[in-house]
Amino acid sequence: MIAAIMPLVMWLYTIRRSSELRTTSLIGLYFFIFIWNFSYFIELAASNILLTAWFSKIGMIGNNFVPAFFFLFIIEYIGKEYFPLKINLRWLLLPPALFTILVLTNDLHLLIYPSYKPLFIKGLVLIKLEYSILWWLMVAYSYFLLNYVFFILIRLKFKSANIIKKNLNLLIIGISIPFLSNVLYILNIRPYGNFDITPIASLISVSIFAYGVFAYKFHDTKPLVLRKLFENMFDACIVTDEFNRIIDFNPSATTLLNIKAEDIGKNIQDIIPAINNLQIQIPRTEISFNTQYFEIDQTQLFHNSHLTGNMILVRDITEKKLAQTKLQNSEANLIILNNTKNKFFSVIAHDLKGPVSSQRNVIKLIIDKYPEAIGKYPILRELGKSIDSVYFLLENLLDWSRKELGSIQPVYNKFNLNKMIHNIIQIYSLPLSQKSLKITFNYTGEQVIYSDEKILFTVLRNLISNAIKFSYPGNEIKIDLYGDAASCYIYVIDYGTGFEIDSFNNDLERKFQKLGTMNETGTGLGLNLCIDFLKMIDGELNLNSTIGNGTTAIIRIPILHAKIAE
Repeated sequence: MIAAIMPLVMWLYTIRRSSELRTTSLIGLYFFIFIWNFSYFIELAASNILLTAWFSKIGMIGNNFVPAFFFLFIIEYIGKEYFPLKINLRWLLLPPALFTILVLTNDLHLLIYPSYKPLFIKGLVLIKLEYSILWWLMVAYSYFLLNYVFFILIRLKFKSANIIKKNLNLLIIGISIPFLSNVLYILNIRPYGNFDITPIASLISVSIFAYGVFAYKFHDTKPLVLRKLFENMFDACIVTDEFNRIIDFNPSATTLLNIKAEDIGKNIQDIIPAINNLQIQIPRTEISFNTQYFEIDQTQLFHNSHLTGNMILVRDITEKKLAQTKLQNSEANLIILNNTKNKFFSVIAHDLKGPVSSQRNVIKLIIDKYPEAIGKYPILRELGKSIDSVYFLLENLLDWSRKELGSIQPVYNKFNLNKMIHNIIQIYSLPLSQKSLKITFNYTGEQVIYSDEKILFTVLRNLISNAIKFSYPGNEIKIDLYGDAASCYIYVIDYGTGFEIDSFNNDLERKFQKLGTMNETGTGLGLNLCIDFLKMIDGELNLNSTIGNGTTAIIRIPILHAKIAE
């Protein structure tokens, strides 16, 4: 009776946890083992020959469904890839189902057992059946399924790591015990007379499966799926035991690290000296081995809180490392080339600035001292404009190259901002008069600030130059100065051509280049310089512009820079 109760308990438990265990075949296996064992118990307990014969039929049904469900359970556990026929595996239940119908209707056709005779042994009523060819065909079918999965499990056992081997050993033992006892019974090797001990053997088998479900969690992993993933991984995977001896590896380990079958059992540190500290959980690391670079991930494997081994993933990153080295070299070369370019522009701008400045001063002197010469030689005015444009270009180019080289460091001192603005207006007196422009500076007091005078001078010079360049002849330019306790605000307002502010803001290089109202040229560096220079002294530049209505440039700078305040 215990042989019947045990599978019944496991059947109910499996049904309750079917969604968690992800199995249906095990439910059927336990159920038909229960039917088989319970029927045999009733068969032994019955005192009526007809009742014994009836439960013998029921037991025969369970007996023939068990191999099919056991086959389905093993295939479900290790994966369908081990079954070569591309069919729905549930078709394997068709022969036992047909056999069940024939058994239940045997009295009508006698195709399973043509006759039976009663046996009376020690007060028990047993029957001895005469089996037909159909019964032996069903036995052959059942033994084929059992032998097939037995062969699969044995072959898989020799290919699997130790952790999976424990599961497979339980399955092999579980199938072997009832299989051997049933073979002995059919071959008429019966140490206990006419009693069939297969139900007792199935009790042992069910107990082993129950232990596997609880202790090894049969349904949490599928060995074949894991094996297939293991073998098809692009990365090398090496499994070691707790003593760092290699117990398994995938084909990629042979390809990447030249690990061979004869290396099984060897210490992995003897094969790959760069791998160490396997007893300590280490983060991802990189090693160099045989002129190649590898990235290593190590995972320690535990069972019942005891270290049982390590799984080491090795990824070839040689191409990545070479690409990084190439990129680093290219970056270094680019920095050198960029610095060389900046130095080249700086040298050119510096060497040309002196001669151009001298010519500019001569032209300005002639125009100031001999105004009548302009009427006689109008080319002088155009020459002055051209020289101013070239000189302004060289100054911007020189400032830009110094900024790119990082040679400009803010120097903070105290200076009069009003005086600076008046000086810049004076510098541009000639182009103002040439375009008949009126420039007004609206501030009556004195604004003293602590900042970098040269940087702010360059910014204001560029903004006022742009205002002159893009103003129509006869227009007005306004410069307003406001201050509060913390900051100073300078407005440079013109009513000229204006520009599309969104296009300028969306330009990653912030490069704005167009001809002035009298075809004045430029480099497009001016606004770029202003924005970067103001950031260096913790200032900022805001631009408001409308095409055809002019531009307002707003500078905000701290009155007392933080470094001075400290």
